[in-house]
Amino acid sequence: MQWSRIKTILIIFLAVINILLFLELQRISHEQNYITEQYAVDSSSALSKLGISVDPSVIPLKKPNVPVVIYNADETLQKMGNNVCAAYQNSSFTVSGLNFQYKNNGQGTAAKSPSSSIQTFFKLFGVKENEFKIKNISSDGTQAEAEQLINGIPVYGGVKFKISGNIVLEAQGTWIVSQQMSEKKQSLPDAINVLFSIARGDSLDKQEISNIQSIELVYMPSGSSAFKNAQLAPSYLFVLKNGTKCYYDLSSSVFHTID
Repeated sequence: MQWSRIKTILIIFLAVINILLFLELQRISHEQNYITEQYAVDSSSALSKLGISVDPSVIPLKKPNVPVVIYNADETLQKMGNNVCAAYQNSSFTVSGLNFQYKNNGQGTAAKSPSSSIQTFFKLFGVKENEFKIKNISSDGTQAEAEQLINGIPVYGGVKFKISGNIVLEAQGTWIVSQQMSEKKQSLPDAINVLFSIARGDSLDKQEISNIQSIELVYMPSGSSAFKNAQLAPSYLFVLKNGTKCYYDLSSSVFHTID
C-alpha cells in the first residue's frame, strides 16, 4: 500500500516537473521570437528624443525570423494565367516581368460574394488559400486588394481587382512564382533595432521617417532586370503620416524611399 502511494507521488512529481519545463521552454521561445510591450514603450520614448515619432502600438513585437528568398523568373506565371483564361472565354492574361494583367468580359458564373469571386480566381490561378490574403474590399464590392503571402509574409505590390456582379472583371499586380526558388537564412534585426539604426545614422533617413503611422514586415522584390538570382528581401515597410512610403532592407541594412 505504501509503495503504491509512493508511485502516485512520483508520478505527480514528474508531471509537475514536465509542466514546469514546458512553461520554461515556452518562455524562452517567446523571448527569442518576440520583444516585450514594455521594451516597445521605452524605445518609443527614447526614439522621440532622437527625432523619430512612433507610437509603441505600431511597432511589430514579433522578430523577423524569416529567410531571404532567391528565385529565377520563368514562364510559370503565364501558364497559371492561361489556366484562368481557359475557364472564361474571351478573357486575356498578359505578363510583364513580375506584373500581370487579367481582363474578363463579364462571362462566368457569379460567386456568392466579392470575396468568393477573388477566392475562385486564385483557385483557378493555382494558388492555395494560405498563399494569399484579401486585404480590403470596397463597401460596394466593386474594388478589392489582395496580397501574396510567402512564409506567411506579404509580398509588397499586391493585386488589385475590379468586380461586377460578383465576377472578377480585372486583376492586375505583382505575383512572384518560379520553379526555381531557394531560401537563405541570416540573422535579421528587429523593428526597434532598425529604428535606432536609422535614428543614429544618416540625417536624411531620419528626416524621411520622422513621423510613422505604420510598420509592417514585407518581402520586397529586388534583383536584376533579367530576374536571374533575384531576391525577395525581408524588409520593414514604413508608412508615414504624410502618406510617404519607405522601407528598410533587413538583408542589406539599406534604407529606401518609394516613389
